[in-house]
Amino acid sequence: MSFEWLNAYLEHLDDLRKRIIVIAASIGAIFFFCIVFELKSVVVSGITLAYPYPNPFNPVAIQLFTKMRADLVPAAINGQPIITAVLTPLDAIMVEIKVALFIAVAIGMPIIVYQIGKFIAPALKPKEKSLLIKIALPSALLFIAGAVFAYMFVVPFVFSFLYRIAGSMVDQTFLSPGEFIDFTLTFLIGFGLAFELPVFMVGLCALGLVQPDFWKKNWRYSTVAIFVFGAVITPDGSGVTMFLVAIPMLVLYVAGYLISRYKYRGES
Repeated sequence: MSFEWLNAYLEHLDDLRKRIIVIAASIGAIFFFCIVFELKSVVVSGITLAYPYPNPFNPVAIQLFTKMRADLVPAAINGQPIITAVLTPLDAIMVEIKVALFIAVAIGMPIIVYQIGKFIAPALKPKEKSLLIKIALPSALLFIAGAVFAYMFVVPFVFSFLYRIAGSMVDQTFLSPGEFIDFTLTFLIGFGLAFELPVFMVGLCALGLVQPDFWKKNWRYSTVAIFVFGAVITPDGSGVTMFLVAIPMLVLYVAGYLISRYKYRGES
């Protein structure tokens, strides 16, 4: 009885273990840096440079939280300041952990993608490998574009809109750091994923799973699915932000169809 299959299986598991260790070590190192070191600035020959300085009470994670709080939430509503309040002893440290983990995954994403790609590459056909290489950069750029779009336009609007409603109901408004981070990261990740729609559409056409005209024929069902997706990823439940997700996705849907038709029109 041959045990070659078992040896191959064990080698595959060992390869997976090594790649998981590399990913975990990379994310862990960045995470540790973000909760231990503060970024300070120094001016050298008229150029402002940043350097790390050990300070667990104001590390990179807290610095980013402070920056996000200033960028996204109004300082005051109806003349009343919005007060950031820590309600339990664990609130602050949990926020710090979430922000540090987000930074670690974001910065470590090239390593994560590379290790996963190297692991699954032997099981892929040449056409599938070529497709992965071609869509890697567009996927990354679209995800970043979606997150930036949400950060610059959507999230500030949502916070201003919701706090204006709250300001008409109460005398004082508060902001929970934990709720703020959960709310914001949901939007950033959700919009990043939403902007991947053209890559998803073109990828399916490239693999021959659907034809470009499929997107045109089923645009009504796709529109409903887009609005459902917008409702799911927007945590405020107001309905307004659902449209802020759905409208850009509809534009991206049209773009995905046009790109698919241009590249694969001969296969329709």
